[in-house]
Amino acid sequence: MFRVKEGKISSNGLFVMLIILLVAKIFLGVPQAMVEEGDSAAWLLIIVSALAAVPGIWVLLKLMKKFPGKNLIQIAEELLGRPGAFLTGLILSFFSLFMASVIVREFSETVLTTVLPQTPISIISFFFIGAMLLGAYNGLEVISRASTLLYPFILAGIFSILFLTSNYINFNNLFPIMGSGVGKILYHAPGRSSMYTEVIFAGLIAANIKDTDVIPRQVWKAFAVSVVIFVVVELFYVADLRVPAAQKLYVPLFQLARLIYMGRFIQRIESVYIFVWFFLGALKLTVFLYSSAVALGWAFKIPIYQPLLFPISLLIFALSFIPAGVYTAFQLDMSIIREYGAIIAWGLPLALLVAAAVRRKGGGQTENKMDK
Repeated sequence: MFRVKEGKISSNGLFVMLIILLVAKIFLGVPQAMVEEGDSAAWLLIIVSALAAVPGIWVLLKLMKKFPGKNLIQIAEELLGRPGAFLTGLILSFFSLFMASVIVREFSETVLTTVLPQTPISIISFFFIGAMLLGAYNGLEVISRASTLLYPFILAGIFSILFLTSNYINFNNLFPIMGSGVGKILYHAPGRSSMYTEVIFAGLIAANIKDTDVIPRQVWKAFAVSVVIFVVVELFYVADLRVPAAQKLYVPLFQLARLIYMGRFIQRIESVYIFVWFFLGALKLTVFLYSSAVALGWAFKIPIYQPLLFPISLLIFALSFIPAGVYTAFQLDMSIIREYGAIIAWGLPLALLVAAAVRRKGGGQTENKMDK
């Protein structure tokens, strides 16, 4: 049977990569967007949007349980034939490609506006492209190991910012509890469930995970941990800066880091956190580039995905310059790509699950034909 040569990882590697994919967005404008829509109840909007994402994740895991050891493209081929697999591969590939192009622009603009204002943005983007190209070329196992190695430092970076700025907390900033109102929170929550669309990555690499029986547990665990991190960061962000200021600052964690004061001789410590942001952004982009190339390989039955990396990287580099500026890129990410991306992330597994029910296929057999 045809297969793309990708390597194998443990379910723990999947957990770490999902955490990095989900948590990376707190370094961009997501906390600020939550405050714009929820005011002082931005943390509550995160919780409600997570609840709105639960059915979509459950459908994905239900589908994976019915077809253990197979990824979404293999499942589509079994249910819908070769045309269905081709279309599914293209959808997943272009989804990852467009997500990567916007994120390259967002992270590059973040570095440009915070620490390297005189550097051409193309140079900064080039370093992100180079890092993700190197990581994706070395394969899934290397990405998993790098993520596992850097994961503790990334979490330490996030929580150290929160700890070192805790002296600025004013709990009065978290009132009124309901912020902009229950109605607005319930209105925005379904759309903001797109914050968790990266979970679909688990479906794309399901055939490359050694212990498939614990995939659901690791996915739910990564989802829960990311929600907790989002809520904690949002609470500190609003409590430290107040709603009016929190609604205007695009790079929230950097603004919090600028508040850190450790005496006359230890200042401007926020520069240290740039390294955390760079490695986190590079890892997330690496996963998206890898996903795009592998999905395209499955679509066109190309057994070696590495030759696809360079042309896809060029496309990502070119597309990243379409937005006029950082605010446009962020609006494109949150209002268009993620909104329609949620349809893909939640709708594609649902369509395949319905097809499985109609055709009465998939019974949770543990045999993995990919390994025969």
